[in-house]
Amino acid sequence: MKLPARPIFVATFLLLATPVILLIALNLYLLSPQIQEKIRSELSTALGTPISIQSLHLTPTGGLKLKGILAGSDQSNPILTADSLTIYPKYLPLLKGQFSIKGLVLNHPIIRLPLSSSSLLIPLSSSSLSGDVVASENQSQLTTGSSISTPASTAASNTIFSGWKFENILISLPYLKIVDADVTLLNSDSSPLAAMHEMKLHGKLGHDGIWNGNFEAGQATIGTALILHEIHSPIRLSPDSKTLFLDELKAVLGGGDLQGKFSLDLPPATPKYHTELSLTGALLNQFFADASLGTAASEGNVSGDLQLSGITGTGTSMEGNGHLLCTDAVIEPADFLKQIGQLLQVDELQLLRISEGHASFAINDGKMTFDDLTLHSENLALTARGPILLNGDLDLNARLLFNEKMSERLHGLLGSQMSAAPEAGYSQISFHVAGPIKHPSTDLLERLTGIHFGGDLGGLLQGIFGHH
Repeated sequence: MKLPARPIFVATFLLLATPVILLIALNLYLLSPQIQEKIRSELSTALGTPISIQSLHLTPTGGLKLKGILAGSDQSNPILTADSLTIYPKYLPLLKGQFSIKGLVLNHPIIRLPLSSSSLLIPLSSSSLSGDVVASENQSQLTTGSSISTPASTAASNTIFSGWKFENILISLPYLKIVDADVTLLNSDSSPLAAMHEMKLHGKLGHDGIWNGNFEAGQATIGTALILHEIHSPIRLSPDSKTLFLDELKAVLGGGDLQGKFSLDLPPATPKYHTELSLTGALLNQFFADASLGTAASEGNVSGDLQLSGITGTGTSMEGNGHLLCTDAVIEPADFLKQIGQLLQVDELQLLRISEGHASFAINDGKMTFDDLTLHSENLALTARGPILLNGDLDLNARLLFNEKMSERLHGLLGSQMSAAPEAGYSQISFHVAGPIKHPSTDLLERLTGIHFGGDLGGLLQGIFGHH
């Protein structure tokens, strides 16, 4: 029996045409000023700052793609810019005038995040974790122009977020992907606290109700000095979504392996952090470069560990301790130290060959104190103890030690300047180090020669730590 061709053709056409018709209908619906303004308004309310968007359209995968994004009340210095933001909404609530998000993809954002900004700590009413974002029924007035800006809502309590608590900074979304972000965290005085480049974040809410994913960054700068490379770690939220964890943090520092863990309590709770890190296999010259200590000719190996806790953006809250070990190091000293070597006719001060060096330090109330800083060569040793003050100035009591062989050679030259050291077999000359780290002053030359030169320790520290 021959089946009629016309009904089959009609059915096939309807089957193929229905998705296209729905796509066109949704695009027309989304192009309506009321719906576009609803989306802009609710994003502005969520972020607590005005948002400007150049265009909005529906993607073939069912997402809403917003292009040319700028967020911030000062458009010349925005908090965030991004090539695009793709939102994956739940369409049934959207057709009812409600804005519910199940996922976000943020492409190449540039973020300057002031940690003290109260607009980032909006108290939201819901504490459940369903992943929906239900928008307020309130709408801002539509503005004119090709790029529409919406003011941030001043009544955060009017917005009901079922599960997406903004204090988690979008992390508790069921699905989140950030691609090639440049992120700078700023202190209250707008100075950089940390910066990350080529950052990628990809995570989702699991069946167990816990959000987890992966984090990586090509480079991170801590403060303005310490540079980490190739950072990556699994990332997760605690079951109550109040704490973020990087449990298996790995990075490259000084060409060596940096491993450890990091945790951060998320706002509106006090943003307390804790980290434990260990460094192995670092090379001295690369470590100097990554620690912004200069690139003087040097070789050797560096390892160490650090434990640190505090409140993000509050330097005086830092508490912790650490240790660094340097072995088989050869360092070309700066001219100042070479001149001391020439004056004393000590070849070891012409080229420092350090068999072992170690530094133990503690951090209390944001102030670092060297409990023991010691460098050993064949016949010499340099030790120092004391704090680095909150203003960055040094206040170290240091000693230059000579073993018996070297003491006998120098006894006639230095005479009464040397005294017996607590370390068996050593004589010493004590001196004081003060002033800023980059240009410290010392009475070392005066102690060595008995003559007041008015010199400083810049060359000595530069020679030891690689500055130029």
